Amino acid sequence: APAPASGPAFQIFVTAPGASASGTPAVDQPGASGQQVTAQSTAGTQVLQVQAPSSCIWKVQVTGVG
Repeated sequence: APAPASGPAFQIFVTAPGASASGTPAVDQPGASGQQVTAQSTAGTQVLQVQAPSSCIWKVQVTGVG
């Protein structure tokens, strides 16, 4: 499915468990395709909250260092 005509096509927010997605997303992909790497430095448990239209298919890869 094509990306939405307006607004972001795909966003990922990194939050604490139980928190709502707000502020600046860690990933903000406005188009129908692309890639982005965003380093995160917060220690402890984190939750990824993905927001995308239900008609879109995306792949997310999370890697750790250590």
